Amino acid sequence: MTKSPEIIVIFKNNLLFLEIKKFLANGGYRICREKDFNFFKKENWKESILIIQIDNERNVEAVSSFLDKKFNKVYIICILKRSLRMPLNYKNLKTLVQPFTFNELLNNLSILKKNLYNYRNSFKLIDLEYFPNHSKFLDKRNNKTIKLTDLENKLVLFILKNNNGCSKSEILRNVWEHKARLDTHTMESLIYRLRRKIENDPNNPKILIKIKNKYFLKTI
Repeated sequence: MTKSPEIIVIFKNNLLFLEIKKFLANGGYRICREKDFNFFKKENWKESILIIQIDNERNVEAVSSFLDKKFNKVYIICILKRSLRMPLNYKNLKTLVQPFTFNELLNNLSILKKNLYNYRNSFKLIDLEYFPNHSKFLDKRNNKTIKLTDLENKLVLFILKNNNGCSKSEILRNVWEHKARLDTHTMESLIYRLRRKIENDPNNPKILIKIKNKYFLKTI
């Protein structure tokens, strides 16, 4: 399947589009132009950054309705007439009011590009999303962030990268980097502390599970 373009734009003002296209092309961005809001029905917007020129209330409503349904998956910059505003507010929605500078556009693109990179490099577990680059989980049940220690993060990443499960000896050797056989009490304490952070009931785990003496993390 062809990879989605990095930037999808909807502009009625052709001159503004050409100026932005030239500016973004010089910055190494790949650009695809769509004619109207019907592109929302397609799938090629996923894992892309959208830049949309909004010049009337009807377009505000169309974009707001789209974001209401897809806000966790959309990375968008709305370019608004001065008299308009977006009613929604979340971290991956950025707004620029005309007139704006190219530096403002570039700064917002940099933020969204970083967020998109983190999304692409995340793992989805039951009720959780794991971001190894930031040593954290996002708990979808309450939209709270769960911070991990360096050792917890290393443990989670090691288990996730081993689909066949990880034994105690493998964890000790690769997470603690101990080569000799050691008491596993420290490792089991770490696993329990991690379960207290991510499980509803750490004594009855559903995410970090153990099957036939091997540890697994249940992904979706």
